[in-house]
Amino acid sequence: MDTAGSAAAAASARDGADKLGNRLVQLKGARGPFSGSLIDYRTPCTASEDTRCQIVASIPLWNEFFCWLELELRQLPGVGSQLGLVHVRNICHVRPTHRQMRQAAAFLYWLLKTHRCVASVEIPSKTDDPEMAKFCSAVLCNVLYGNDSVKSLDLKLSWPVQSERFCGVLLSMKRLEELHCEVSSRDPMFPKAISALRTSATLTMLDFNAPLTDNAHAGLLLNALKANSTLRDLTLNSSAIAEEPELFVDFLSATVFLKRLRVVESIDHISDDALKWIFQGMLRNETVSSLEGQGLLLYGESVRMGARMLAQSKVLRSVRLLGWLSVQRTVEEEMGAGEYSDTACWLGAISKNHTLQYITLSVSIWTNECWEQFFRVLSRHGSLKMVTIVAGENERCRLSDIAKKLEEIGCKEKVSVVASCNGDRLSLADCKNYSELRASVRAQNKGMVLPVYRELATFPPLTFLSLKIIGWEKELCWLLAEHVSSTSTLQRPDLQLSGLGFTTESDDWSVTDLGLGVDVCPRKGFECLGEVVARSKTIRELRSLTWLSSAGLSFLRGVRAGISENYALCSVTLNPLSCYQDWTADWFFACNTARRNSGYVARAAQFLKQARFYTPCAAALDRVNRHPALVAELSKVLSISVADALSAVRQRFRSIEGMHEFMRLAGVVKARVTCQPRDDGRLQLDALDEHCWSHVRRYLQLDDVAWQCRSSTNAM
Repeated sequence: MDTAGSAAAAASARDGADKLGNRLVQLKGARGPFSGSLIDYRTPCTASEDTRCQIVASIPLWNEFFCWLELELRQLPGVGSQLGLVHVRNICHVRPTHRQMRQAAAFLYWLLKTHRCVASVEIPSKTDDPEMAKFCSAVLCNVLYGNDSVKSLDLKLSWPVQSERFCGVLLSMKRLEELHCEVSSRDPMFPKAISALRTSATLTMLDFNAPLTDNAHAGLLLNALKANSTLRDLTLNSSAIAEEPELFVDFLSATVFLKRLRVVESIDHISDDALKWIFQGMLRNETVSSLEGQGLLLYGESVRMGARMLAQSKVLRSVRLLGWLSVQRTVEEEMGAGEYSDTACWLGAISKNHTLQYITLSVSIWTNECWEQFFRVLSRHGSLKMVTIVAGENERCRLSDIAKKLEEIGCKEKVSVVASCNGDRLSLADCKNYSELRASVRAQNKGMVLPVYRELATFPPLTFLSLKIIGWEKELCWLLAEHVSSTSTLQRPDLQLSGLGFTTESDDWSVTDLGLGVDVCPRKGFECLGEVVARSKTIRELRSLTWLSSAGLSFLRGVRAGISENYALCSVTLNPLSCYQDWTADWFFACNTARRNSGYVARAAQFLKQARFYTPCAAALDRVNRHPALVAELSKVLSISVADALSAVRQRFRSIEGMHEFMRLAGVVKARVTCQPRDDGRLQLDALDEHCWSHVRRYLQLDDVAWQCRSSTNAM
């Protein structure tokens, strides 16, 4: 961003660094709190366009210290990026001492000061400790001031002293491309920080969802956005539109670069007109292809403006209108046509649009009759690929009739339903078209509930199932265990157990994203369940829900027992209500495995993008090629289908699978394998044909090579 900075912010940051300098000596001889391993915090950065930094080998050790700040160092898949600091809530199971926080901040200082390979930084808010928040912000302000390597910055700030300092830092950062910022417009530095938008030659994504307090601040922001020529992705608080609606419309009319617009409702400033101005601006815009409104109000004039936008837009591909969305009507409208009459005009507008591909709407936007008409439009529509209907608890009762109409018309492959409901009121007719279902299931009404779960296999669209099971014994748990073990469609179950328990010995799961919690006194089976998770070849994300300490510890020890051989798990997260000190070592072990696997995916993505050709990236592709779950995760990272990812991996693998390519990448030879003839005439390595070498490669990977034994030209 703009190189002009705030001298006051710089001086304040330097003061913080001077205080830190007195503590840096404490790092000498520091050992990881979990592993006990000695860390060399002065390891220099060795990253280049062709090589990864040597710090990658010690990422788990650095993370033992960063966990006190709720940060995690990870490898990134993006072109031109290597490492990122990610905020992970509740990764630390105990409240850190001031000494641990200062030590972690010192490690953070050295990392960012000496390693240009860190391209992404998330800064969490430590609101529970003002003294440490002030200290850590001083450290970060000093080390980020004038930074020319960080491309993505995420600020989660709450203390005024923090946000004021960081506003000045933003002005000085030279290569910032993505900014997630919650800095309040009440901060004195706000005008200067926003003014940097005008001249930024690098910023492409801005998430600025903090509320604006008056017209002057809104005008300052919107004028800066209008002058910016690099922004592609924008998230705004609706208060900016409410304060200066015409200026917002002018901005949308003028921009020729913006591709994605997201507007979130302001809690402090509810605007009735935000959607009207958004739709009016979109009528004049020729670049935005993705539009999202979160928590905005919809009423007569905005409905009619939305219909015009839907009918006339030639670039819009995706529309999402969710949250507190409600249909408001004037007194005249109440006395006129029936309920929701205005929104019916969207049906004809959508039928005229030939570019729209994805729509997500609340079920309350139309009457059941309008939904029937919409399904008829959808069945004939050429461009619409998927429509997602979202229903809350109070709206779920309408889904049964809507589902029947959808079944009659016959375009259910284009419709996905997301719903929350009370489990005792579930019925088969409601659930058949659910893609996501959240329910609380009690045992009082077995007659109505059990038939639903006996028929889970007949719900083909169901990919996400979130259940809180209260008071059940074995029957329902066995039904769920059987379904999870046999389904080929359910990918994301969330199971919070308040009954006997849930266990399965099957390893043949289709589940890719598992949430699990137990908040009752445990019996047997949780350690075995942990072992099943560790052996799983499909689960890529594990989310720990609410656990009692003893049950969770048993489960985690089962996970740890086999997790080192797991090449599927790429992400683990912890519920804030389940933070127990005796979990720390086992949980950190699972985190390290997930980081290792996600690192393979990140490096393989760089190799596929031809961003880097060095040996660790080739080795990562070698590893990913052998594990379907990692290929699936790679497809998610690259935003392509699993089939396309598999095809790309296999095609690139051919370039490194041969003997000469393998030995060259391993650092054994410079070009080709050439062996001196033996006196006894026996077969040499270079005489192996492709068939024989392919058998060798089944048991040999590039990761089997010890990097530290390489020559300096190949050392990573």
